[in-house]
Amino acid sequence: MGDAAFWDGRYRSGGDGWELGRPAPPLARFLAHHPLAPRPPGRVLVPGCGRGHEARLLADLGFTVVGLDLSGEALAEARRWHGEGHPRLRWCQGDLLDPQQRSVLGLSPSSFQGVVEHTCFCAIDPGRRTDYLAAAVELLEPGGWLLGLFWCHGSPGGPPWGGDPDAIAAQLRAAGLEREIWQPAEGSAVGRDGSPRTDEWLALWRKPLGEDPPPLTARSLRPPIALSLGGSDSGGGAGIQADLRTFAAYGVHGCTALSCVTAQNTLGVTRVDVLPPEALTAQVAAVVADLPPRALKTGMLPNRALIEAAAAAIAPLDAFRLIDPVMVSRAGAVLLEPEAISAIVEHLLPLADLITPNRHEAGLLTGLAVEGPADMERAAERLAALLQQRAASLGRPAGAVLIKGGGVAACRGRDLFWDASGPRWLVRPPVDTPHTHGSGCTLGAAITAGIARGLALPVALVAARQFVEGGLLHSLAIGGGQGPLCHWHRQAGTLS
Repeated sequence: MGDAAFWDGRYRSGGDGWELGRPAPPLARFLAHHPLAPRPPGRVLVPGCGRGHEARLLADLGFTVVGLDLSGEALAEARRWHGEGHPRLRWCQGDLLDPQQRSVLGLSPSSFQGVVEHTCFCAIDPGRRTDYLAAAVELLEPGGWLLGLFWCHGSPGGPPWGGDPDAIAAQLRAAGLEREIWQPAEGSAVGRDGSPRTDEWLALWRKPLGEDPPPLTARSLRPPIALSLGGSDSGGGAGIQADLRTFAAYGVHGCTALSCVTAQNTLGVTRVDVLPPEALTAQVAAVVADLPPRALKTGMLPNRALIEAAAAAIAPLDAFRLIDPVMVSRAGAVLLEPEAISAIVEHLLPLADLITPNRHEAGLLTGLAVEGPADMERAAERLAALLQQRAASLGRPAGAVLIKGGGVAACRGRDLFWDASGPRWLVRPPVDTPHTHGSGCTLGAAITAGIARGLALPVALVAARQFVEGGLLHSLAIGGGQGPLCHWHRQAGTLS
């Protein structure tokens, strides 16, 4: 391979002859476009990195890269070209063929996913190539890959030694590597005389996995189950989609029964296709026959027939029932057919353990104008009396009321809860964001998920409001209109 002084002299004199000022074109092309190209993340070693163009390319792609070279002058050139500040790139001076140096540098066995070879192999005395390949294979993890560009020529002008393609392939095979790609490289830089290159070969070989590993033992989970009846939001911010994301964030398995399919995005709804009530009934029946929920919520049920079907389906279930009477958007747009409102009062409210209207819905259900805190208290009291009256007709306890204050300017960050103990204001700091789509659905789903996990209702309410607050603090500024809150905000700090 030559000693460090030899290569220092080559780099000082600029006499290497193959410097392009960029990564080798066949490697760059392969990594960008080939379906078999390795993909990050993963730790990659570039031995004989020279001026470091390939190492920098790999780091920019997302790999964690160690650029290794015997020559201090080569690494000085690499630092001049690429600096020291790249978070996924480290330069190391040392001899790959020296086990002690590998250990000192932290190049431990099976610690790399990949090794990238760029002509360095052809700069090694053929008598040392077996040692070189043995070191590379030792450093690769089982299943790891060697990606290479090999200079196969019979004349001077590049690295000191070339090699016959068949002979190099035999050496790679003898080292225990298995071939995936071994072919003439495409897009090589032209020769010194301007002629097309035909003497570079592209290689992708892998270290075998070894003996078949024993099967992994699954740790099967038995999460609580929750059910959501409602509409699909094609934009993914509200409705069934918001409910499922919330259930998942709580570690609850979510099941669904669709009432309608909407075509919408952050700018609005362009179409609503209502499903027949028989379809809703069949979905609920299929779920409860095999996946009985501990808690459920209802959302958008656009007409009387669907409301009646939903009520009949959930009435016999031994599950907490949250009824979100989706009738009016927070902006005041009526979403239901007129007779559907009376159907909600007649069929769904008597079954509720909790109802969660916004201020417009509370107004429709009570006939009161709800414009401020005092109005919310009057509406909550009237709704609590209505629930008590309706539940008594079924011989069951009355449900509680939660009026969401987000649509009331004076009640931002404040919701009013009313149960058998009377009224209680739940207060959190308001979050300034225009991206609140799906916050009402998410609140109901979070309460439902908390109940499914065994929380008492007051505790589930507090936890759900904190969950929504976190989603608003990390709200998603996507699309051209009102974006949704973030349902995976608990992981947002670990993602870019």
